[in-house]
Amino acid sequence: MRDTIKQMSGLDRFSRRLIALGMTLVVGSLALAGWLVFSGELVTGLSLLLYVVVGTLLAAIGFSPGVGAGPNQRA
Repeated sequence: MRDTIKQMSGLDRFSRRLIALGMTLVVGSLALAGWLVFSGELVTGLSLLLYVVVGTLLAAIGFSPGVGAGPNQRA
């Protein structure tokens, strides 16, 4: 638990924005997809689940240790 807290406090502004954007996209897309499926728009609701995948990837990129750590360093 402490390692997670230390990792979160060590994130820079860019990583926090990616995580926030990803989580907002996931929650918003799930809510909208659920509402559309409930109202009968099955295809549109299921296609919105792709945004859930995109939001999850953005959040995962934000949590990765190499993002925003410094200037781009190529091998």
